[in-house]
Amino acid sequence: MLNNYSDRMKVMVSLQEKLNVFTCGEKWKEGWCKNTKGERETVFPLAVKLELAELIDSLNWKHWKDVEGEPDYNNLFMEYVDVLHFMLSIMIILESEEHITDIDVIKSNTGMGYVYIPLKAGITATSDDVIKTSIELSDQLTYIMDSYDIGPDYSLDLGVLFLKLTENVLSFTGKTFEDVYKLYLVKNTLNIFRQNNGYKEGTYIKIWDGKEDNVVLETVSKDMEDCGVEFSFFELNERLETKYRGIINGKNKDKCCN
Repeated sequence: MLNNYSDRMKVMVSLQEKLNVFTCGEKWKEGWCKNTKGERETVFPLAVKLELAELIDSLNWKHWKDVEGEPDYNNLFMEYVDVLHFMLSIMIILESEEHITDIDVIKSNTGMGYVYIPLKAGITATSDDVIKTSIELSDQLTYIMDSYDIGPDYSLDLGVLFLKLTENVLSFTGKTFEDVYKLYLVKNTLNIFRQNNGYKEGTYIKIWDGKEDNVVLETVSKDMEDCGVEFSFFELNERLETKYRGIINGKNKDKCCN
């Protein structure tokens, strides 16, 4: 389930730093992001907390509504990868990359007193297990985020909790860490595409023919996979560009196996 965890994490750390420089400029580690009005202070801990809230909202957690409904595992996985983007950024700022990339270092410190409900091999999680575990881990990560300004002393705690969240999300969704890596690459491409098309300026169109761009992204990347097209940033970006221009110009043509 966690095969190639450390190697893939190291690649994602490098890609995340490049994305942040592209988006915010060289001062992003100092807490500033350039924009058309000058600069705005970055708020990565708040971003993590809000993405965790969206992750939880993928679950059927409400005791007063649709209690028989199943979690939206697909969206749960997507939101987890969004959390990952901001977690990587925080670890880079804290100069504690090994606390999210080095699985041996992280696992050697997993005996801390955090609530954790591991899933045993062959045991299928119930919806209540998914909800309980995800909420507890998210609460603990949020607590650490509230203490983030104290400094890097919390980076190992963050790494431990994020690894546990990762293990649970993968168990719940049936995904592997290779799936995480692939989705990160795809989302990374979309994030760059958004920035190149007015996301920061507020002119970007996020709803494409009635679907959020995240959903379109998933369809396009799956089409590439089904067509046997090997993933590359340039190929996926070209396909997104074609669809987006079709939205803007009022016409859209799909590109698949060509």
